[in-house]
Amino acid sequence: MIESFSPVSLEELERRAQVLTRFNKKYILPLQKITTILASLEQSFDILEINGNRRFGYETFYFDDDNASSYYDHHQGRRKRFKIRTRRYLDSKSCYLEVKLKYKRGCTVKRRMAYPAKFYGTLNQSAISFIKAQHLSLYGEEFDAVLTPSINMYFSRVTLIGKQGGERLTLDSDIRFCDGGKVIALPSDLLILEVKSAAIRGLSHRLLQQHHLHPIKRCSKYCIGMAMSGKVEKKNKFRSALSKFSHLPDISPRSQFLEPLQSPLEGFSIEASKVVV
Repeated sequence: MIESFSPVSLEELERRAQVLTRFNKKYILPLQKITTILASLEQSFDILEINGNRRFGYETFYFDDDNASSYYDHHQGRRKRFKIRTRRYLDSKSCYLEVKLKYKRGCTVKRRMAYPAKFYGTLNQSAISFIKAQHLSLYGEEFDAVLTPSINMYFSRVTLIGKQGGERLTLDSDIRFCDGGKVIALPSDLLILEVKSAAIRGLSHRLLQQHHLHPIKRCSKYCIGMAMSGKVEKKNKFRSALSKFSHLPDISPRSQFLEPLQSPLEGFSIEASKVVV
């Protein structure tokens, strides 16, 4: 299904569609629809390819405070909210600290910095300074949360890039969450498609609407993981997204869309240490 797309390099993706300030829309798709959807996107999108690979493994560790503010701010739809994470790009062996902040008109501002892989899942002083600077720069307010590692996540991703630029689609499958020694896998017959566009309504939105697909109003892999792992009590505002995963999680997902990559989460654990930011 993805072999027919024309390849582009990572450098070309960043030149054409980095979209670090963007409007995000997420769709939860049944795998039986993906062939038809990809066929409609092929003429307008290329695919990221690195060293002959078109799917890539990501591992992400999220941070939150004791009140789960990152989760509940999203749950309540607050205009100003944050997500803080370290992310490992498993194929390139690179690691980043990433700060995502909501801004005017509901757009997302993402800032990141290269981060030593040995600090994955923790925040050092350099990370603390970066988080503070980004929050103060955008909101004009100090960031005073006390953060701890919250939940670890693994997924496999395919990235499509608009031929005209300014738009990027990611298709995530084999999504697994690790909370201590427990691994929760989302059902293998669904994947999450996310549109990241410089415009509120890009070409992909129109193409997806032709397939009678509509974005989930509130959908976040982090929030889904927090809800499904039982780490939070209130979930009603994510009911629309969670209802898509109403059947039991599959602990050993086998995706028809992509052969799952070997998960690095098995047996993974990290000692939680509070960080005052």
